[in-house]
Amino acid sequence: MIKQKNPVGAVVISDLHCGSDVGLWPDNHITSTGNKIGIGNNLHQQWLWQCWQDKDEVIKNHFGNDPFVLIVNGDCIEGRHHGSSEVVTALNYDHTLAAIECLLPISTRACAT
Repeated sequence: MIKQKNPVGAVVISDLHCGSDVGLWPDNHITSTGNKIGIGNNLHQQWLWQCWQDKDEVIKNHFGNDPFVLIVNGDCIEGRHHGSSEVVTALNYDHTLAAIECLLPISTRACAT
């Protein structure tokens, strides 16, 4: 039996606001109705998506193969609230699916969430 090492640190993620047109959105995400929604010319989402992609290399360089825990500290989705029209899609479910697509790879790599 191989003994799992204790985590050496944590990655903290918060305020993704997936679903907002100024929040994180996975490029070419497929919605619950089958539509593919890309980032297009949205400079905010282009920058956020690039930063999101870059975090994988930063985590790899910092932790190597050592285990880490993942802390997701709220606001994973934007949701429809206060009558906001700054959303990529009107369905909260689609916001949730986008957040899952963003978080699944890192949560799978973490030894605990």
